[in-house]
Amino acid sequence: MLGELQWTLVGVVVLILVAVLIYNRWQERRAKDSINKIFISPTRLDDAALAGTDLDLNQDLDLKVDERAEDLADIEPPWQTPREAEFVQTELSIGDETPWSLETHAESPMAELPHSESLLSKDRATPQGPVTPAAPPAETLAKVASPLNADIEFIIRFPFRLTADRALADMVDRMRSGPDSVRIVGQAEDGGEWQAIDHYSTAVYERAEIGLLLANRKGPTRQDALQNACLLADRYATSHGSAVDYTDVVLAARQAIDLDRFCMEVDQLIDFSVVVPDGFPFSGEALARLVTEQGMQYQSSGGFVMKGETGETLFVLVNRESAPFPANGQGMRTHGVTLMLEVPRCKDGLYAFDRMIGLGDFLADKLSGRVVDSQGRPINTVRLQHDRAALSEACRRLNDRGITPGGEQAQRLFA
Repeated sequence: MLGELQWTLVGVVVLILVAVLIYNRWQERRAKDSINKIFISPTRLDDAALAGTDLDLNQDLDLKVDERAEDLADIEPPWQTPREAEFVQTELSIGDETPWSLETHAESPMAELPHSESLLSKDRATPQGPVTPAAPPAETLAKVASPLNADIEFIIRFPFRLTADRALADMVDRMRSGPDSVRIVGQAEDGGEWQAIDHYSTAVYERAEIGLLLANRKGPTRQDALQNACLLADRYATSHGSAVDYTDVVLAARQAIDLDRFCMEVDQLIDFSVVVPDGFPFSGEALARLVTEQGMQYQSSGGFVMKGETGETLFVLVNRESAPFPANGQGMRTHGVTLMLEVPRCKDGLYAFDRMIGLGDFLADKLSGRVVDSQGRPINTVRLQHDRAALSEACRRLNDRGITPGGEQAQRLFA
């Protein structure tokens, strides 16, 4: 009797193990099928399929890349070979760690993407369609450089004459993931200047370019978002009897991750507070009067901003408590205010830092307060020297990368 029971249990265990192995094999096959779909030519995918694609960068993609590289090795592409993305390795460290966002920024996925020596773009045959009017010679058009920046943007080029119409605007809108995530420019006829194209544009352009921002404070642009943009651009170009040109999407995704890492390293927020020393709150009216006298301007959002000579923001002052400042501080009482400086978004960081420190000391003196850090610890000379050195190093690294602190690129990357 005992022997029969033992054999029965052994049989049940074997059946369970077999079922688990079969289930695992089925799951593995599903995962591989999903990865295969990602590398199918975009012209054979519809919008619904692409919208459902969620690329897992932790999957083993090397095999698929190698297979695509072999398939394309003997094929001479009918489009101009795009410029490969250029990567900058950064190894310098900056003082204390600082937050990537003024709120909460979950660290972006840093999964490694596979290298590819050849393009992963599809083998595109020249589409059949209406004949595009002849454009001026390439030598003439090349004289005026495009304002897009391949260091921070994934660029899709439209090397044919087009009109800024509703179809073009709708395509760009479908590529957007935020207010400043995508921009489009067109070169005026006869090789003229490049102009920003918006919803109100109706002009005819000799050629156009779309730039997708590779990173911002939300993280790097995903590879599937780049692929979606390429598919939309291909369909638009096909309808005009032409083709578009863009760099390798895999390399662009790697560039986005590298750029995001760099931005997290240099995105510093320097802040300190002026607080009451003995529990008696500050008067809102007195605070508003003092900071206004020092040149700060009230903002409808409930704080004050210090502007530079050209109108750029140097630093801001907000209530240390949750309530915003009312106009002129009327009826408000608070136990402290906080001054904040965003390093990469500030045009002259050292000048702004010195002015912010000076204002903090001024308020502490006039209101009999204390200057403390975010943990309530007194700010001393050593701490100020450390923060100033970290700010200077962050600005140096930004400039070395070709990103001017407080400039147009920095404003987009650190938005």
